[in-house]
Amino acid sequence: MKAKAAPRMLIALSALAALAGCRAAGTAPNNRPPAAPDLQASSFQLDEFVREHNRNARLIQTINAKPSISVTMASPDGGKPMAGGLDGRLLVSQPHDFKLLAQKPMISSNVADIGSNEHEFWFWVKDNADKGIYRCAYDDLDRSGLKVTFQPDWILTAMGLKSITRDEAASAKITPGDRPGVTVVKLPPSHDPASAYIRELMVDEKTKRLVGFRAYDRDGKTLLGEATIEKYYDATLKADPDAEPREAPVSAACHFPDKFQLRWVEERLTLEITMFSSSLKPPKVNAEFSKEALAEFVPPKVSGYESIDLAEMGRTRPRGETGPGRDDTTVRETMPAPDPAPAPNRRGASSGRGDGVGVRLGPPVEIRGARLQSPDEADDAPLDPPPAAARPAARRSGRRSVAPAATAPYLLPVDQEVIGPAAARPPRSPFQQAAAEPLIHRPSAEF
Repeated sequence: MKAKAAPRMLIALSALAALAGCRAAGTAPNNRPPAAPDLQASSFQLDEFVREHNRNARLIQTINAKPSISVTMASPDGGKPMAGGLDGRLLVSQPHDFKLLAQKPMISSNVADIGSNEHEFWFWVKDNADKGIYRCAYDDLDRSGLKVTFQPDWILTAMGLKSITRDEAASAKITPGDRPGVTVVKLPPSHDPASAYIRELMVDEKTKRLVGFRAYDRDGKTLLGEATIEKYYDATLKADPDAEPREAPVSAACHFPDKFQLRWVEERLTLEITMFSSSLKPPKVNAEFSKEALAEFVPPKVSGYESIDLAEMGRTRPRGETGPGRDDTTVRETMPAPDPAPAPNRRGASSGRGDGVGVRLGPPVEIRGARLQSPDEADDAPLDPPPAAARPAARRSGRRSVAPAATAPYLLPVDQEVIGPAAARPPRSPFQQAAAEPLIHRPSAEF
């Protein structure tokens, strides 16, 4: 069931490429940023980077921009990639609200809506096959089966707008980058469901800014998405939010990506976003949102489209139903349990199920050396002397049968009654003791 959500999202992304007026293009653009200047030795300090990164992320509380968006997507038939252009609108309100709208040029008609708020995230593309608005609550994220690249958290992280927690910094792994002057900071999955994936931040050692970002699945091997930052937009704020209220307002400098690429690996989709596309409409930083703008941080309502809960698509039973198997996603087959062994009845015979508990007698046991011998007979006795023909005194009532003098061992009959062990009597001589030893010390359960 979980596998249903991802293909539908891929179909929706294909619709986005069509709406962008994608046409066959040449070779896919190179996603790597320009090489950083060579440094003789690594000067990277994790604490210094985290401090500067978090300071900048805290400074930027809101962003209101109208970027241009270029869409590049692989051809379904394996031909040349398709490319097209869209207008856009980007709204960010820390710490949870995000909205990226894609619009057709000159028409201002929305064709895509990607967003999130404190409780959920959503994804809508016009003309998608399901005629649906995909949405998922963060509490149900583990049931949706969606990759992290279908939620806006990874975009905010790639833009450097999410702070690094103390626990994440303590668990970070530092490795050299793919070129001199770049260090990779690898962060483990966060306890926050929206950040429960492995993140790699490519940091320029000189500027302490991100030049790239990679999102991996929890296994740390499957690359889901990556971002490349080519250029930053530097802004000067009128007041520093970290300053004490008693202090005079102090201007503060901040930065965020101006031109960057987002690439969905498996979907083979690339969005190139340019924030400051025209000097007539520069991005607004920390401008107070109107009530109308704040009301946009919710899933859209589009005529002819219905809301589709991605978590419900990953359930095996409806929401609210309890019991085993509610969240099962696989079928496990086991061998059937064997039938229980028949319980013996009180007379020792097996009589099927539910007959009670009794004493189970073993098979007849051959008793060797039970006939007592005299000292004179001991030397000439065969290795397997015939057993004694006499029965116990308690069994002498009724008709008696005399055992023939045969050389074959004599097997005691199995009686239907539960009997106890034979009472052993001490032998009268060492020879008799040696011959009677198996009879005296054999466990009673074998009678």
